[in-house]
Amino acid sequence: MHTPKPTPIPGRTARGRVTPVQTAARPHRPAPVRRRAAPTNLVRMSDKRPVQYLDMVGVGKWFDVPGPTVAKWRRRYASSHPTPVPDVMVGDRNPGWAEDREPEWRAWYESRPGRGAGGGRPPKSA
Repeated sequence: MHTPKPTPIPGRTARGRVTPVQTAARPHRPAPVRRRAAPTNLVRMSDKRPVQYLDMVGVGKWFDVPGPTVAKWRRRYASSHPTPVPDVMVGDRNPGWAEDREPEWRAWYESRPGRGAGGGRPPKSA
């Protein structure tokens, strides 16, 4: 003989799990997703061109010398005739200069000490 299935309690499955109750008057709807408003202080990259800086290789191209030569100038003349101060430092060791600073670099290059200036063996006095 066949026993009839018990009728489930509204809101529960046969195993006792809770399910959302749906009625004709109020169907189940998921909770609305709250969205944050877009920040108004951000500038889109397409609206504004990023600032370009030159590294030591870029500065060296102005004088037709390799990048390590510019690094040597920075070390060699650090105390006596310092190079123009970088506009930006990337990390601890990578300086960058704006492209419009070329005249300042040219003035520095023209005024740096020449060959034999400051050091070496003094000449014999006769």
